[in-house]
Amino acid sequence: MEEFYKKHGFDIRSNQPTNRRFHIVRYYPKIQTYEFINVGIILYEDNQIYYKLLSSEEVNKLHCPSLVESKVLKNSLDSLEKFLENKKSLNHTLKDISNRYKNILDTSFQLMYAGHENTENLLNKLFYDYIGHKFDIESKKDRLAELIKATFSLVSKDYTDYLEVHSSKIKGYNLDFINKKTKEIHHSLLGSIENSENISRAFIHVPSSLDKRYKYNFLNIKSKLNDSAIDNRLKLNKLGINFYNYRNSDDIDNYCETILELK
Repeated sequence: MEEFYKKHGFDIRSNQPTNRRFHIVRYYPKIQTYEFINVGIILYEDNQIYYKLLSSEEVNKLHCPSLVESKVLKNSLDSLEKFLENKKSLNHTLKDISNRYKNILDTSFQLMYAGHENTENLLNKLFYDYIGHKFDIESKKDRLAELIKATFSLVSKDYTDYLEVHSSKIKGYNLDFINKKTKEIHHSLLGSIENSENISRAFIHVPSSLDKRYKYNFLNIKSKLNDSAIDNRLKLNKLGINFYNYRNSDDIDNYCETILELK
């Protein structure tokens, strides 16, 4: 896992010099069990501190053990946000946080980042990857189920003489499309191009030596393409993974036609 992080822009060796260092703010409901919830990001870049924390509305969506725990977390985050305003010295700030919020909030988990996004995009990317994606997991599951159901329906209706579609035999992928004429198999992963976890799934299970009979495709179910998404798309292309939009029936139709080389 360490090699994977280093290969794709992360460095978990805290003693390596960098100007892009971030800490994950963790909340411990029960310090005795060491269970935690990621609740914020503190980013240090060019001698400046930037941060993004869960809002009160987002805390309400968390499964806190009790209303008391929820209130403690909200108050702690409100206090931390005020404390972080205009802070510049990271080491002193982290030490003060440790003293002020001992056994409640922890910032000791540190990573380095070597990407080229601007500060705002990077902060939003890190927040989404480590925290925000949890809030749309359920809606994403429903979205995936809808698209997969629509795929089977469309293929059986319009492409049954030309294509087969099955649950994928490749770990981490969703569907396998088989071109009946060429026998090519298109291993297809449905996910968000913005989500680093989805990107990781896409290339972790791709063999280093690609067989021409097998294609590996990332089917993007999100419409937004920000700087982070464009960067992820380039990473996929370098590894021989093709990118397609897959947000509605028109996209499914276009994908099937592409597989059949009708476009």
